[in-house]
Amino acid sequence: MKDGMGMDRVYLHKPSRENAMMFVIALATTISDMIHVVLTSKGIGHTAEDLAGRMTTLTLIHDRKHDVETLDGPEALRDLYFNCIGALDVDPDHILH
Repeated sequence: MKDGMGMDRVYLHKPSRENAMMFVIALATTISDMIHVVLTSKGIGHTAEDLAGRMTTLTLIHDRKHDVETLDGPEALRDLYFNCIGALDVDPDHILH
């Protein structure tokens, strides 16, 4: 599981911490798989891992004067971002604010 999450070595010294980490990894893997299934069913052929890597080139810009947030980056990625959150039925205001 750790390899699939792109994690390097992790040293845990207590069984309780090992259990907690395994729970978090299992939860993250499950959520990632669910995102992939929903996006695929809506015609968006990207995995959550692929999207996370691509979205790092987008920057959130906050205009304090008008209290507005926008995404800065390539238009194709902005469109992909909004298509994905639309497919996942997520309100963009819950992510950007």
